[in-house]
Amino acid sequence: MTGRCLSLSHLTFYVTNAKQAALNWCMQYGFKPFRFRGLETGHRQQCGHAVRNNEIVLVFVSPYDYTDDSMNAYLIRHGNSVKDIALNVDCLSSISDRIKKYGLPIREWTEEDSHGLVKYAQVLAFGDTTHTLVERNKYPGNEFLPNWHPNPLESHLTGSIWSQLPDTGLKRIDHLAMNQLTGTGKQVGQWYNQMLNFKRFWSNDDTIINTDSSGLRAIFMINDDDGNVKLTINEPISGSHKSQIQEFLDYHQGPGVQHIAFSTDDISESIIQLKNRGLLQ
Repeated sequence: MTGRCLSLSHLTFYVTNAKQAALNWCMQYGFKPFRFRGLETGHRQQCGHAVRNNEIVLVFVSPYDYTDDSMNAYLIRHGNSVKDIALNVDCLSSISDRIKKYGLPIREWTEEDSHGLVKYAQVLAFGDTTHTLVERNKYPGNEFLPNWHPNPLESHLTGSIWSQLPDTGLKRIDHLAMNQLTGTGKQVGQWYNQMLNFKRFWSNDDTIINTDSSGLRAIFMINDDDGNVKLTINEPISGSHKSQIQEFLDYHQGPGVQHIAFSTDDISESIIQLKNRGLLQ
């Protein structure tokens, strides 16, 4: 079957300072500088720093000036947060055709360099969060994507304390938790089923995840039987106090990715190393 989402490619954060964000994730979470594009590589509108930890790739992007209206508007409304969830797909045209049949706008383009050509399409998923669909066409994964270059932060960090710190053991993204407005969870789940062929793995009602002060309804979606991509669609329910789902929606000013869960082979050791880096205190 073609037209399937195979795996997560990367997450893109819109942030006010991409370099600072990338350095923070390297120092505190044990990521390594991976790829870069900006003024030095001929990209004059935005600066992008990609960092990597095993199978996890995070991209931090910030605007160079106020003329980038869409990015600045996003940052003013939502603050630093996940803007895009990029998915590797097997046949981009099949998915694009399916999305077009539902009458939804989708932006398609290609990029290439000396390593090969990659096809892209981007569609709005929920709130202001998008999915970029990536058909790699055997483009080498160690090069990330066309027109991204070695990250200069690597040489900057090599001689620092960062190079002496033990690995944190974060291996891959286990799942993403995506918070939605009350009453919209099922609709978002249907969107993933119809547009991207995701299927429901498990769901609960408010009698399962509920306390006196908080509660949520959750729908769990997976891309395929292998479950390489797992998404949790959450919506708040009423309680005596405002739920943590509703708090996120209020502070983020709308739906978005609330948290990213990372897999590790030794959670106890990962916690020790993250604490040593100043986290989880």
